[in-house]
Formats: sequence, C-alpha cells, structure tokens
Amino acid sequence: SLSIEDIDLDYISNAKILHVSGFSLSQNPSRKTIFSAVKHARSSGVKVSFDPTLRLDVWNSIGAIRRIYGKILKMSDIATFSREEANFIFGTSDPEKAAKKAFRYGIEIVGMKMGADGAFLQRRRGEKLMLPAFKVHAVDTTGAGDGWNAGLLVGLIKGWDLHTCLSVANAVGALVVTKHGAITALPYRHELKKFLKEHEMDIDL
Repeated sequence: SLSIEDIDLDYISNAKILHVSGFSLSQNPSRKTIFSAVKHARSSGVKVSFDPTLRLDVWNSIGAIRRIYGKILKMSDIATFSREEANFIFGTSDPEKAAKKAFRYGIEIVGMKMGADGAFLQRRRGEKLMLPAFKVHAVDTTGAGDGWNAGLLVGLIKGWDLHTCLSVANAVGALVVTKHGAITALPYRHELKKFLKEHEMDIDL
C-alpha cells in the first residue's frame, strides 16, 4: 500500500544508496511508488541497490516477475542474489557466470550469497573475490541475506576494499543466524566488532 506521499524524496536525495527489495515490487501501488523513488535517486546521483527477495507466491505471474526484475536491474548499480535467485533470473547458479549476465544490465557490483558455502563479490571492471562463511551455530536463517546486504552496503559507503566489504557482510550474516527473528537478530556495532576481533579481524567500523 506504499504511495508516493509516503516517501520523503528529500531524504532519498541526501542518501548514499537506496536499497530496494524485489518483494516490494510484486504489487501496485508500492511497485509504482518504488520505481518513482528509484528514478528520483538516480537523478540525484544516489546509487541504487537491488535484492530480488524472490517469493513466487506474492506475484501474479512468472512473466511479471521477469519483466519487473529486468526493469529494476537496468536501473541498479549494485545487485545481490541467492543461488536460487540467480538461477531463476540468469539460468545459472554459478557466481561468475551469473555476474557476467548481470553486468549486461549495467550493474557495477554483483554479490552472491551462498549460505554455509560463503559468498562472492565482483566489480564490473573485473575485480572479484569469494570468501568462506564464518562457522557458527545456526538457529534461524531468517534475515541472514538482509544482514549480509547491510554489511556490504555499509562497507561500500565507507569505501572499503572488496575483501573488507565481503568479510563484514559475511560476519553480519553469520551473526543473524545465531538468533531467532529477522530485525531483532541484526547485530549492534559492538557485537559485530567483537565477532570480527574473535576472528582476528580488526576493522574500523
């Protein structure tokens, strides 16, 4: 039910990155509203980040998903996927092959979240990296991908290199799965710092 009247466009203008979930693009009026917000962000020099958050049950048709995903990918600077989402959109769950196809949309940075197998990150100009996941006792994977996105986007805003961005993204995702819930499981800065230090990473958060 999100409408353009609900959006503070000035707030978006002053942001570094506008992050969009594909889930919220599944129905109008929120779809139309979000595309208006994305257009405003782009015209204001704000980067756009997209995560498909693929849920087939909230869409009217497969064709609608493909059409809308194609449209938002062309408007995005950063895009992150699960293996299942990459396979649905690009026909492959191979990180490098999926990234190559994503770059054709004009995306600058592509990430793939692979759960216990770690994660992959690549810049359009070719720099790429895959890191293993942190070993933790998982109790609930809800929100892990959102936490991972948050870690990545903070790193990009701070201008960290790919290794630091991916390390922090993986750390946030790992911490989320150690607690129940989604939002409530997101770590505070001091919790993240402590976790990284325990893994011999001294990163200035």
